[in-house]
Amino acid sequence: MGSSPRRRDAISPVGAGCEEDPLAAERSSNLTARDDVVDYMSDDVRIADFLSVRISRLARSVDRMSRKILAEEFDISLVQWRCLGLLCERGPMTGQVISEINDNDNSQTSRALRGLHERGLVGWQGGSNRRAAGAAHATEEGFVFFDKVARRMRARHRWLLNAVEPDEWATVYDLLDRLKTYVDAGWEEAAKPQDKEP
Repeated sequence: MGSSPRRRDAISPVGAGCEEDPLAAERSSNLTARDDVVDYMSDDVRIADFLSVRISRLARSVDRMSRKILAEEFDISLVQWRCLGLLCERGPMTGQVISEINDNDNSQTSRALRGLHERGLVGWQGGSNRRAAGAAHATEEGFVFFDKVARRMRARHRWLLNAVEPDEWATVYDLLDRLKTYVDAGWEEAAKPQDKEP
């Protein structure tokens, strides 16, 4: 595969005037300051090179960016956005189902639904003073709001894809799906001690 230059001129996903992360360069140097050839399966592989660490760092960076955009431009939390997105794209569902899909605890989902309900974006029989009970659904105002936010977040999504070549997109998604399936199926085995002293 050719090594064509990446698109470095893409518009910032957070917007003009946003300050750069002062620790970004340091974190980057910590990750890349190593020998040219790394044996990721070796017994002395650095913790910084653990796949779990790399994935966690990426996820935190993306979530931090998402929270900033959502809070500053739309006054909505990341959990609320993901709850509303599910209701708009998949239809009515209970708080428990939302929690399972979004990998949140029920209390987080309940707070998010209450906040959305108070803004008129979600209809939910749990209302403002009960835990998640019954199916929630997006209101007409909720769909309008979702469309507005989704346009912004899809632009950020396209910006993120610019980090890799177009012919690598399917590969990235395939690798993520395979890792998720592998971890979900074998996390109990992975948690067992691998080496025991005689």
